[in-house]
Amino acid sequence: MRKQTPKGRIFISYRREDSSGYAGRLFDHIKDHFGKDRVFMDISSIEPGVDFVDSIEKALNSCDTFLVLIGKDWLDCRDAGGNRRLDDPDDFIRIETSAALRRDVRVFPILVKGAVMPSSKDLPEEMVKLARRNAHELSDQRWQFDCNKLMAVLEKVVGPPDQGQRKADDEKNKAPGSKKNVKAIVALVLSLLLMFTLFAEGFSDSESIIGALVMAVIALIFGVAGWYDVKMKKSGGRGLAIGSIASAVLLMLMLIGQYPAALVPSSPAPSAEKPTQGSWGKAVSSRLDTMQTRETASRRAPQADSIAGRWQGSDGMTYLFAQYGNTVQVSGLNQFGVQMMTGQGLLDGSRPLSFNYSLADGTSGIFSLEMVAEGKTMNAVFTNHSTGLFGRILLNRQSSGY
Repeated sequence: MRKQTPKGRIFISYRREDSSGYAGRLFDHIKDHFGKDRVFMDISSIEPGVDFVDSIEKALNSCDTFLVLIGKDWLDCRDAGGNRRLDDPDDFIRIETSAALRRDVRVFPILVKGAVMPSSKDLPEEMVKLARRNAHELSDQRWQFDCNKLMAVLEKVVGPPDQGQRKADDEKNKAPGSKKNVKAIVALVLSLLLMFTLFAEGFSDSESIIGALVMAVIALIFGVAGWYDVKMKKSGGRGLAIGSIASAVLLMLMLIGQYPAALVPSSPAPSAEKPTQGSWGKAVSSRLDTMQTRETASRRAPQADSIAGRWQGSDGMTYLFAQYGNTVQVSGLNQFGVQMMTGQGLLDGSRPLSFNYSLADGTSGIFSLEMVAEGKTMNAVFTNHSTGLFGRILLNRQSSGY
C-alpha cells in the first residue's frame, strides 16, 4: 500500500438513475469537510467542453479513495433495450469500478436507500472483488451521523483536511445541543422581568399595560423563533424554548386580565405637598368620578353585617373581610389568589372604618372605608406611610361570605 499524502483525493462513482440525489449530498459533505479540490464527481468536477472519458481516467489515476454509491437499482439498472448495464463492457460504472479495483486503492461501497451489497455471482468478473469490500451505509434517518463516521475513516486514508477547513467543518457540524438558544433565553428573561414587575409593583395605568403587552409579544416572537431553531437543529434547548413561549403567553393573559382595572381614571393629587400617586392601587381612581349621582347619596360608616364577605377592587385585587367581635380583618389577594395585603381595624359606627395595613413588599399604611351604595359598593381611601403614595379604590361586593 503506498503512503498517502495529506492532499489525497476522493472519487465518487454513482449511477444517475439510481442515486444521483444521494451522490450530490455526499459530494457537498465531503467538499465542505476536505475542500472542493480533493473530491471528484463527474457533473460537478468536469468543466464544459472537456473530454468526459479523459477527465474520469485522470481522476481515477490520481485518486486515493474510490466511493461507489449503490442503491436498490444499481445492480439491475437496464438500458433502452432491456439489457443490464453492468453486463455492458462500456458501462461507465463498470469501467470506473474495475479500474479502481485494479489499482488497489481503497474502495468503499456506499449503500443508500436501504440497498444491500451485491454478491460476487451477480457482478462481472472484473468487479468480483467489490463483493469482498466492507460497505458503509448512509441512511436518511441518521445522515449527519453516518457522514461524520465516513469522514473519520476517509481521514485515515487521504489525510486530514487543512487547519482552516477543519475549523469550518467543526463549526458546521457542532452538535445542536451545545449551541445556546439565545432567542429562547432572551424571551424567557424578558417575560420573567415583566412578571416580577407585575407582581412587585403592578401596572396601574393603561399605557403601562399596553407597553408591557408589546414587550410580551416581542418575548413570544423570540420564543417561537427559538423553538424554530431547535426544530431546524440550529441549537439545543427544546425545554427552554417551550418554557419561554409558555411564560410569554401567561404574561400576556395576566396583563390582559389587569387591563380593565387600569382603565379607571386617576384621581388628582389633593395638594401640592402630596406625592404622585402610584404602587398598590396606584391612584386607580374609582369609578366614583363617573358616578356623581351615587356619590351624592347618603353615606355612612360600614357596619359588620354589611361589610363581611368578598369584594372586588378596581385595582384588580380581591378583598376578604371578616369580623371578630369589634375587630374587622381584611386580606387582599392578587389575580392568582396570592395574598399581597393584610389589615385590621375596629368598628366605630360614628366614623368611617379605618385599617392599618401591610403589603407583601414590606410597606405599610392606613386606609378607610365609606359605604357608597347600601351593602353593594364601598370607597377606600389609602395612604402608604412607607412610600407616601395615596389613592382611592372602588370596592364592589361579590358575596357575603368566602
